[in-house]
Amino acid sequence: MRKLTCKYKIINHQKNMIQWGNSLGKIPHPIWFQPIEDGKWSVAEIISHFIPWDKFVINAAVLTNAVLCPPPDRELMNKIVAIKGRKHEQSITIKHFLNGRERMFSMLEAMKMHHFEKGFSIGGSKLTICTYLDGLVSHDLHHKAQINGYINRTYNLNLTTDRWQAMVE
Repeated sequence: MRKLTCKYKIINHQKNMIQWGNSLGKIPHPIWFQPIEDGKWSVAEIISHFIPWDKFVINAAVLTNAVLCPPPDRELMNKIVAIKGRKHEQSITIKHFLNGRERMFSMLEAMKMHHFEKGFSIGGSKLTICTYLDGLVSHDLHHKAQINGYINRTYNLNLTTDRWQAMVE
């Protein structure tokens, strides 16, 4: 992916996630805490799990030109944040999610174009900032689709993301 295209895609994605995140406060409390499917997390847990991973991206040198520290244990981290997601108020979880995304958006916007092609290693894989962040975009979109699908099923609606956001605004 070209540097300009990569930067634009990543920044645009973060902007869309912030807009979408702002709409999450309209989800009724009982729906927020119900699992999206049998054996799956709730919306609260899904959104909660973004928060420490966003902090990792921001603080662990991915965006700061420093030496990359190893990521936390994924399974352990996800278990801990799932518990927090079940305990925290909906508005608090959304606030923390949005704070992280807004901070990441600002950092990405300020990054020089050539930085997106900077290489680094994580978990034995060699990546560029662009390929790493593009993988996170896919991860975000997966969870966003899960949540939007859950909302559609719960309300027996046929909503696209844009129609859901328009409905709750």
